Amino acid sequence: MSKSRRRGRGRGRRSLAASRNSGIDNVVAQEKAAADREFALMDRVYAFTVDGLRTSDKAISNAGNLGIRNVLFKTGDDVILNSPYDGTHDIWIGHISQIRANQDRTEAIAKVRWYWSRNDVAAYIKSFKPENYSPYERILSDDYDYVAPYAFQAITHVHEYHEEDLNPPPISPTSFFLRTTLMYRGPLHGPNRTLQPPLGEHSCVCHVAYNPYPLTALQGDSVLTSSPHLDKDPMHFCPRLDCRTWYHSSCLPHLNAVDVVAPPSTRGIRLLAVDPDSEAPFVLFGHFCEPESRDLVPESTEQMTVHEVLELWGRHRSILSHLPPSLLTIAQSPIVRCSGASNGWAIGNVADVVLARRFVYAAIEHDGAPEASEKWYELLKRERARQEDLFWLTQGRTIDVDIAMNCERDHEIHQPGGHELWGGLWDGLQTGTAGEGISTQPDEVTALEGLCEDLAQFDLLASVYVPYWERRAREFEAAAELLSGPAFVCPQCRSAI
Repeated sequence: MSKSRRRGRGRGRRSLAASRNSGIDNVVAQEKAAADREFALMDRVYAFTVDGLRTSDKAISNAGNLGIRNVLFKTGDDVILNSPYDGTHDIWIGHISQIRANQDRTEAIAKVRWYWSRNDVAAYIKSFKPENYSPYERILSDDYDYVAPYAFQAITHVHEYHEEDLNPPPISPTSFFLRTTLMYRGPLHGPNRTLQPPLGEHSCVCHVAYNPYPLTALQGDSVLTSSPHLDKDPMHFCPRLDCRTWYHSSCLPHLNAVDVVAPPSTRGIRLLAVDPDSEAPFVLFGHFCEPESRDLVPESTEQMTVHEVLELWGRHRSILSHLPPSLLTIAQSPIVRCSGASNGWAIGNVADVVLARRFVYAAIEHDGAPEASEKWYELLKRERARQEDLFWLTQGRTIDVDIAMNCERDHEIHQPGGHELWGGLWDGLQTGTAGEGISTQPDEVTALEGLCEDLAQFDLLASVYVPYWERRAREFEAAAELLSGPAFVCPQCRSAI
């Protein structure tokens, strides 16, 4: 670690427009090469600290005095740097890829890879469409500079947002996030330089780029408040393993993707049948995705419940007794998002719906809560037996006992502490050898492999936090306008979306 003074070598980011307009690309390249050589001769360090100013913390700032603290900047941090654009959407953001210091550790320098704003790229690539990108969205470039510590302002975080993710990050209108990369210095150097992946390439059939937070969303407008200025074309998502694609609700009718055959009363069950971890519907609900299911379902305007489906197939409804009604409702919801929507709906409800469905599937597969199933208790018994074997294995040279013959013991065996037991396991993992006990089976690695195989029986081991699901259900109710609509199906796999 290096504690750097508020001075040092290096510079901030060179203006792209200035570089291009002044025709000094070759000079810039020569300067960069010289800086590369000088940087490589310095000692690698992990972090440096910089004196910074903080006025918002009342614990250290009062009576109009400025509170001063040391800020630690580390390799791998996303950072805000001083620039002429402070306080705007184009504030300078970078990623510390490496830090080096001189031999006496009095000066440090950081290699910073730049995140460009949409306006940065628009000034450089004429074909770029900034309206497809959110104001706080960033494009990761391979451009970098060597920056002195005095230019660093604060630590931030740039979320990676992949639109096919089942658990996207919680991105707000003012969150920094990333979807694309621009190779500025690489093989694409030249007039045909492009961004990868192109926005909209894997979304809907129209390939129109999705902008979760257009500028109007930052000005207080919201789809959920019926603003006339924002896009009201929500997108529906197919989470199936071989699809994972968003579709505009305005495009789906033109793709013959509206279900007019299946009974409306099974809409929720058909949504629940779409398994995000499989290429086939979840087995218990798959029948309702077929046209012949109309013969099994009585005519009704009421939505068929999950409990009714369980009883229909001879399963007891108590299987789901540990799951709150709010979770079951969310599991049967469509997955949607809408540009400019507030309260997280611009990113969508995909994470909650997918998790809720996994809870339902796990309960059905294990006849109730997985952590209360016979399989779980059997696993615990086997793991206890393994730990007893490991105890004898790791203590074998000091205790005279025949493990291989499984002799009777007339005294109580005290389990060793976690450090003793798992310390031996860790040693075995590092060396790849068995422990030093009298027996060589089961060795530490074999025991760990057995535990992993047992745990693989459980796709989801988690407790349901009821207050969370009740809160989310209320938020789903508030967004009923987004969740209601035609019974859409995926144009590719015909699953309910």
